[in-house]
Amino acid sequence: MPDIEAIEIRVAAPEDAADLLRIIDQVSDETDYLTKPGEPMSWADRAGEFLREQRDQRTGVYLLALADGGIVGFLGAYAERQERTRGALFIAHVGLRASWRGHGIGARMFAAVEDWARVHEFTRLDLRVDETNQRGLALYHRCGFVRQGTIPEAAISGGAWHAHHWMAKRLAEPPAASWPDCDPPLMPGRPRPSLVYRALVAADAALLCEWERQLLSQAPPLWLKRPEEVSSVDEMARYLGDVQDQAAQLRWAALVESPSGSAIVGYLGAWPFPGKRMGHEAIFGLNVLQDFAGLGIGRRLATRLFDWAEARGLRRLSTVLLAHNRRGRRFAEAQGFACEVSSPGYTAIDGLAVDLLRYGRLLRSETQASEPIGA
Repeated sequence: MPDIEAIEIRVAAPEDAADLLRIIDQVSDETDYLTKPGEPMSWADRAGEFLREQRDQRTGVYLLALADGGIVGFLGAYAERQERTRGALFIAHVGLRASWRGHGIGARMFAAVEDWARVHEFTRLDLRVDETNQRGLALYHRCGFVRQGTIPEAAISGGAWHAHHWMAKRLAEPPAASWPDCDPPLMPGRPRPSLVYRALVAADAALLCEWERQLLSQAPPLWLKRPEEVSSVDEMARYLGDVQDQAAQLRWAALVESPSGSAIVGYLGAWPFPGKRMGHEAIFGLNVLQDFAGLGIGRRLATRLFDWAEARGLRRLSTVLLAHNRRGRRFAEAQGFACEVSSPGYTAIDGLAVDLLRYGRLLRSETQASEPIGA
């Protein structure tokens, strides 16, 4: 039996990049729960820079388990970049060589990431785990994680669809008081504007920035992003003009045209999850300015979303909502979405606790699992 106390758990440094990628490939060959063998990480071509950014900007951490002079395991966790969600650390990537399993190394890595999170003032840890991963489920329960919901048909493994359990552990208690349900009234007697629906391009960057600032400035706060966190026009133009992303993502808007110019009043953005195990699902955001609510804009954008998903062969769609956004919940449920995960006290806005809800809808249901178009 190996000397577990002699195993070192430490934070990965930029110079560990090549060895980390190598161990990720090795563990992926030995498990059904990570990326498929040979499938690169999204940051593989800039791994050293990625680890340096994590360290310098506190955007997350990779921990390494070292034994016999080499890496035998890893744990990768990612932080949200927005101020209101900076307390949440998502444990996205955990792996251990098969020959080293069953000796308590996983528990030590989880203890280490919790220590790191507390030092850096994170308030919660989140993860998702395959329903068939009994070893992982047992470990997470022992480490104090509790299930907050189940995502059906979340991943493809062994030619079958598997559900994922969402689990979380609080590191600090949320505020005692929570946001009450909010449902801003519709404006009666409004003339129906003439609208144009179309895809956005780089030249629309300033319009999209202005729309997002207006949306995020509305009261009460119904979004985790703040108005001052909206991208610059140049950054937005690069996002909208990225040819590679345009082939995979949906960027669709409702615009009011007037002699003084165009203005976006509703926007839909959707993008598939990376990787082949989860590439059958897309996450989306769909929002309409409050002054234009109740005019059918959201339903029209939702129809575009479903058409896009069908054309790509997607199987699932998902989105997130703040629990006090009653209008958003009602709209999602009217479109066939159901709440799959509820995270009480996920964060706080203006001193009040906010619950985060994750909604999903299954679009197709066949017995045989297959990879989506464009995976």
